[in-house]
Amino acid sequence: MQTASAIYQQLHSVLATKQGCPVCHIGMQAGHQYLDGLLWESVNDAGARGELTASLGLCGRHSRELLTFPGERLGVAIIQRVVLVEALQRLDAPPVPKRPSWIVRLRECWRHLRRSAARNEDSGPPILCPACTQQARAESWALTELVEHLPGDLDAPLLAAGGLCWTHLQTALNLPGQKDGRRRLVDIHRRLWGDLVGLLDAFIRKYDYRFRHEPSVDGEQASIERALDILTGEYPNR
Repeated sequence: MQTASAIYQQLHSVLATKQGCPVCHIGMQAGHQYLDGLLWESVNDAGARGELTASLGLCGRHSRELLTFPGERLGVAIIQRVVLVEALQRLDAPPVPKRPSWIVRLRECWRHLRRSAARNEDSGPPILCPACTQQARAESWALTELVEHLPGDLDAPLLAAGGLCWTHLQTALNLPGQKDGRRRLVDIHRRLWGDLVGLLDAFIRKYDYRFRHEPSVDGEQASIERALDILTGEYPNR
C-alpha cells in the first residue's frame, strides 16, 4: 500500500534522527505541512475557508505556529479575518461551551478518525482545528504501521529513540491484532521507563545535602524534561 509504505519510510527516518515518541513527531510534521500549504496555496481557497469557518479557525497552538513562517503575516491576517467575520456572525447564536485545549481537541479528533475508519465511513467535514485533523490522521497511520512492523524491525530503533509517549502507547496497546507487537511495546517501555525512574531518583537524591558531593550522571538533568515529554507528548510550548 502506497500510504503505508510512505509512513513506514517516515518512521524509519524519524526514529533515526529524533529522540522521543516518533508518532508525536510525525503528527507535528503533518500539522506543520498543512499550515505551510494553507499559507502558500489555500489561503484564498473556498474549500479551505469553509473548513476554517466550520471549526472557527485553528486551535491556539496551530494559530500561533502560523506566525513562525517567515514573511507570511499577510496570509495569517487573511485567515484571521475570515474566522473573525464568522465569529461576528455567530454572536446572535446561543452560547457554545468553551473550546477545550488544543491537545484535548487533537485527542478527540484522533478518536473520531479511528471510529470513522472502523465503520468504513467518511469522517465528514472537520469540526475541530483542520491542522489537528491532519495531525491526528498522520498519527493514526504511523502508529498502526509502527505496531505492525515492530517485532524484529522497528523495535531496536524505537528503543534507541526513547519509545512512545504515554498517550500513543496506550492507543497502540488497544489496537486490534498484532499481539507480538503489543507485547514487544510493553517490554521496551518497561525497560526505558524503569531506567528513567532511576535517573529521576538520582537527581532527587543529590538535593539531599548528604549526597551533593556525588558526581552527576549523564541523563540526570534531562530526566525531568524527558518524563514530561513521555507523560504529555513531544509537543513544544506545553
